[in-house]
Amino acid sequence: MRNSTLKKMFNGVGPRFGSDAEVKLGEGFSLRGRLGLSALMG
Repeated sequence: MRNSTLKKMFNGVGPRFGSDAEVKLGEGFSLRGRLGLSALMG
């Protein structure tokens, strides 16, 4: 078996946008969601 290491490196910038939402259903129950989007340039 061969020992190997994996290196990942990223140098760049970009905006990230996100949103959270929660819907209360009553009786102590709720639904929660999260959405994110990013655009990276490097």
